[in-house]
Amino acid sequence: MATDFEFYAVLSIIVAHFIEREERTGFYRAAYDRLKQGGFFVSTEIAFDLDSPAFPAMLEN
Repeated sequence: MATDFEFYAVLSIIVAHFIEREERTGFYRAAYDRLKQGGFFVSTEIAFDLDSPAFPAMLEN
């Protein structure tokens, strides 16, 4: 991420699950640090057991 810019909004759409668990706190901190005061952080992730046998059916629905 650029370090010399501030943003009104940061969108993290299906990103964090690609980041190693140990590095996620740093990812979220870096996003927060780049928000303008009063800015918005929007994050969406897949909240499902990716190893579950039911996962493929969940994607289809």
